[in-house]
Amino acid sequence: MSVKSVWPSSLWLVIGAFLLPACAPLGPSGASQHSWPTHGNQYYNYWDAKYLGSDSADQLSYRLIDSQTFEDIRRSYNGALDDPNAIRSLVDSSRLIAFDSTRIQADLQWIKDSSAITGREYQVYLFIDRTTGLISSVHGEPGSNHDSHPYIESDRNHGMVSPIPADSPRNTNRILIGQVHGHPARPDGVTLHRMSPDDSLTAVFLQAPIYAIDAMDGPPGTPGSIHRANPDPGGDFKGQDHYLGKTWGVSGFQADGVFNIGLNALRIWGISRQPNFEALRQIDQFYMASQPRRHPDPGLDR
Repeated sequence: MSVKSVWPSSLWLVIGAFLLPACAPLGPSGASQHSWPTHGNQYYNYWDAKYLGSDSADQLSYRLIDSQTFEDIRRSYNGALDDPNAIRSLVDSSRLIAFDSTRIQADLQWIKDSSAITGREYQVYLFIDRTTGLISSVHGEPGSNHDSHPYIESDRNHGMVSPIPADSPRNTNRILIGQVHGHPARPDGVTLHRMSPDDSLTAVFLQAPIYAIDAMDGPPGTPGSIHRANPDPGGDFKGQDHYLGKTWGVSGFQADGVFNIGLNALRIWGISRQPNFEALRQIDQFYMASQPRRHPDPGLDR
């Protein structure tokens, strides 16, 4: 994914001076060491899928709830979310989050294979539908050999963006929680097994994880390694994480190293800030000015 190529040099220098050193390390990194909960119902805001808190239930689950309802219940029990009645009230007032894992994993392999075959960065959007609680994926427009621009609809009122799919109707109840694209071989150079600085900038502006799948080697149907650019949601996150897992190849869920990317995206998006809507708008304007095919609706910014 590339934003640098479409930004004026002065604007790039201003943004880069603040963000590039933190989000684009020059060398490979290991996995970030953030600790995720191991038990309790984890509650996310219905309106923007941001993390609200958890109770002390024995099991681990993920749920959507209206933020005001969550606060009202917490206040009613003086913040004691280990109270059985508080837990019951929270569960009754929330919806279980489910994962469309088969669709998501199939789309990851589709990215790997399509990018390898065509030499273009194919992409999908990871989203949560707040009306159903389902985390799934939709196809985005394929990019070029070295970038893939995410088409989004901004909702500043709720602090989130919705993906604009390439092959299905829009749905503003879908909250974008991550983007995934392929890194194919380049005819004029070497494609590195890592995220680009532009991927890191996009993650910071969207405040969502951006993932890349190695598609520069191996025939279609073989697994591709998955890397991630982080939106810097906390001090224990690195700018980039490499080799988080692999696509499933032809082995399906029996493959080694299958990565639960939907849950990973939800967790990171949940503790990130709101998207930088102004920066996203400017990226979109400059990108569209340089492309012959226009944004599906350049005025989508509520």
